Amino acid sequence: GVQLRYLLESIRVILEPSDKEDESISAFQALMVSTASRVGTGNIAGVTGAIALGGPGAVFWMWVSALLGMALTYSENVLALRYARTLPDGTKAGGPMAYLRFGLHSPVLAVFYSLCCIGASLGMGNMTQSSAISTLAAEAFSLPPLWTGIGVTLLLGIILLRGTRSTGKVIQWLMPVLYLLAALGVIFRNAAALPAAFGQIFREAFGLHAVGGGISGAVLQRAVQTGLRHGVFSNEAGLGSSALVHAGGSSEDAQLQGMWSMVEVALDTLGCCT
Repeated sequence: GVQLRYLLESIRVILEPSDKEDESISAFQALMVSTASRVGTGNIAGVTGAIALGGPGAVFWMWVSALLGMALTYSENVLALRYARTLPDGTKAGGPMAYLRFGLHSPVLAVFYSLCCIGASLGMGNMTQSSAISTLAAEAFSLPPLWTGIGVTLLLGIILLRGTRSTGKVIQWLMPVLYLLAALGVIFRNAAALPAAFGQIFREAFGLHAVGGGISGAVLQRAVQTGLRHGVFSNEAGLGSSALVHAGGSSEDAQLQGMWSMVEVALDTLGCCT
């Protein structure tokens, strides 16, 4: 029950300012960077896909996947910090590679995971996002996709080449101010539809579709499978992406990093997806 017992405490400590001035990033910046890696295509395509395939009831099972995922991401971050090592050249080795290499004593799995990260960063992490941006820009402003791609590359290059702290500083404002407030604005504009929407989610979550006077088990099965699957696609709990970011955070307290990572899943699936 860590996701329930530690949630309020994690929100409190994450807002505390960092007193470190090294190359690490503050707790709040780590939260925003990791949340930004979760929030994106999964929250839009994932939710609409879940509703299209499993009905509005699938959203309820995305909530369930988030509650389970919060405990899962807590575990992967605690392990990543607990097995982190400082290499001979002074750099810190953390993330899933650390507990694969030093926890399971399997350098093969650590290398394999690293290679998978390269593929994931190019595919799910970058190509899908930039493709969505370029498609929308072309439809809304008739902007050629090539120019959108060049613009995205230049913006990211400027931020990333300035180092980890620069990335954290940019995203700590982009994520909460632009993305989350914009999402809340859309919700408040459609506030009148919220009661009916939530009612439909709960009605259809357990397959309460009358079919010939009975209850459709097929609808329940589809809602459960689709909701859980798309929930994991949305919040990335268990993939290790969160542990990669938190390994560069300012705190070396494994439990605190695990607590902070739970907030990301709550923001992502319980908040943004809903």
